[in-house]
Amino acid sequence: RIFEEYANGGLEILQAEVRGTVDYLERILLLLSSERFEQEEDDEEFNLTKFLS
Repeated sequence: RIFEEYANGGLEILQAEVRGTVDYLERILLLLSSERFEQEEDDEEFNLTKFLS
C-alpha cells in the first residue's frame, strides 16, 4: 500500500514535468541528467584537505 502511494506520487511529479512536451523520453532523460549533475556538484564542494597533504 505504501509503495503504491509513493509510485503514484512519483507518477504525478513526472506527469507535471512532461506536460506539454512532444517527446516524453527526451524530457525525462534531460530531467534525470540534470538531477545527476546537480548531485555531483553538491558532492564536489570545495575541500581544503586535498591541498594540505
